[in-house]
Amino acid sequence: MTTIEIEGLTEAQEIALEDMMRMWTLLGNIGASRFTSYFAAGDSDFHPKIKFNGHVPMFFVNPGTNKPKSYNPEYKIDFEEVAQLLIDYSREELQQQL
Repeated sequence: MTTIEIEGLTEAQEIALEDMMRMWTLLGNIGASRFTSYFAAGDSDFHPKIKFNGHVPMFFVNPGTNKPKSYNPEYKIDFEEVAQLLIDYSREELQQQL
């Protein structure tokens, strides 16, 4: 089981995140695929404190480019890309604290 703890969200941010996660559940249940997104307004009042399985989340780094996805202006990540890379690389090789 994966445990995600998030502190420091406003009520509106909680509702929006819960809605997005409900959409993930729906997509999984009906067998549909699409990118979903959440506008992270860090220049406003979005300053979450997040723990992922008890630690600060790490960045996914593609060994082919050696750059984290976070360098893209429009952040998107596809878990199927990660799954393909896990065939040849360990989790530790695909994640970094930056």
